[in-house]
Amino acid sequence: FCCISDPDLVSWTALLSAFFEQCQPEKALQLYIVLPQDELATNHQTFLIALQACGSLAEAEEATMIDGQLSKPRALSIGRGIHMDTLALGLGSSLFVGNTLISMYGKCGDLALANEVFRQLPEQNAGSWNALIGGYAIQNGREKEVFDIFEHMQKQRVEADEDVYVTILQVCCKIKDAERASYFHANIIGSGYECDLVVGNALI
Repeated sequence: FCCISDPDLVSWTALLSAFFEQCQPEKALQLYIVLPQDELATNHQTFLIALQACGSLAEAEEATMIDGQLSKPRALSIGRGIHMDTLALGLGSSLFVGNTLISMYGKCGDLALANEVFRQLPEQNAGSWNALIGGYAIQNGREKEVFDIFEHMQKQRVEADEDVYVTILQVCCKIKDAERASYFHANIIGSGYECDLVVGNALI
């Protein structure tokens, strides 16, 4: 990278991705800060990687209890800054950016902002619902809301994917609810995901 005389946004994004994939979210976010801001709107991938790095930073950060919720204030502050950048560049309606924002806010412990982003999306897909479910699944004592969200998703006729089912099964395991696990197992069979390796492992 240092040998490139005039790196463009694709080059910067590739380096950002390399830091993230090598489990170095701090370096990825430090790099994001110096990216040419006027070119960012042309590459959604840059924001996706930066937000994922922020989520990874949140997972490593020691949680602080704020208003009854486990929160990661440092990662949250950085993530909100990146969110503001996406809005300034007109990416607020992007489904991929929105889903990644929901996931990031969930990992940071700010479920209010996760819900706000979710509601403001022009449409929600299974990834949107799973990101929201994942945020509640992290928190202790919010398991009922996980199941409520899943039920609401079904009412909206959004088909759950393997990621949704894995998260749901992890919550069932967390609270040792075998009855609910059996119910979701039946759903999984009906959806054809029983032979999926990751779902199968979660069922075991």
